[in-house]
Amino acid sequence: MLKSEKAGSLLSESYDTFPTSARVWVYQSYRAFTEEETRQIREQATLFLSTWSAHGAGLKGRIDVIYGRFIRVAVDETTAGASGCSIDKLTAFIRRLEREYSVRMLDTMAIGYRDGDTIKTCSRDEFQRRVAAGEISEKTIVFDNSVTTKEEFDSRWEVPIGETGHRELLGG
Repeated sequence: MLKSEKAGSLLSESYDTFPTSARVWVYQSYRAFTEEETRQIREQATLFLSTWSAHGAGLKGRIDVIYGRFIRVAVDETTAGASGCSIDKLTAFIRRLEREYSVRMLDTMAIGYRDGDTIKTCSRDEFQRRVAAGEISEKTIVFDNSVTTKEEFDSRWEVPIGETGHRELLGG
């Protein structure tokens, strides 16, 4: 990979090559993006990453759309770490996507889960109602968007609810 003081990452580098310590953020949409929206988001991510920096040092980052609903941002901090200003720029990028595609992605109270082969997103209150109605059990797969590293993402992002901080929602 070419290194530049003013450039961010190239999307051509695989997420798999990032160290397990790479910092990760996951943003979840209440609805799935269309194929065209996903294509556009990938283009916008490439542009964003080409200028993403911290204190003048380019960040080695990657942005992926997963399952057409989640945006995963990873940054390899071994050469330059994300700072408050660079995180603010990332948040502004996500806010711009929210406005452009009429989605909510910064709602940390949203819970994403699998219902068979379908991925659903709902509020915490709605999730609790679905638990009470028996639609969700301890075996239901949820997406733990609180992960902060590649290692955590790879090992516990998509797990049964009983293995996450959401397990208290099961009651009993």
